[in-house]
Amino acid sequence: MGATALLLTSATQLAAHWGGDEQDAALRDYRAAVDAAEPYVQGAMSRPDVALAYVAPQFDGQIPARLSDTDKLRLACRLVEAGDQRYHRYLELVQLRVRMQAQSRPLPERMSAELTELRQPPMQPRHLVRSRALLDACDRRPDAELLAARSTVRLADRAS
Repeated sequence: MGATALLLTSATQLAAHWGGDEQDAALRDYRAAVDAAEPYVQGAMSRPDVALAYVAPQFDGQIPARLSDTDKLRLACRLVEAGDQRYHRYLELVQLRVRMQAQSRPLPERMSAELTELRQPPMQPRHLVRSRALLDACDRRPDAELLAARSTVRLADRAS
């Protein structure tokens, strides 16, 4: 009888954990991405000019007092995307300035002002993002995949 009970217990545990590794990995990836997104979001929220320019447009012109994990990820991904665009534009202007200096011509004032403005945050291009989890989460399009991983975790939490 002891062997049968042990076999039934093992089978029950195996059935309960079937696919659990995938859910655990999805949860770990999701948490790592959210944790990596936190400093980007805090940095954006702590600067009124950045918050107005990059946070408010994502929330109908308002700056929310609190963000869900999904909102943090979406916002961090948009900040990285904006930083990448700003970085590439900055490089274009620097190259233009070098070409113009080689011809003994100054960079037009409008472009010089833009160059100065582009040095301000957020300018965190993808190649400077240290978190692979955040980059992977940002590469998943549409955001529904993140929501699916999150809802799977919630269903697993309810089952336990």
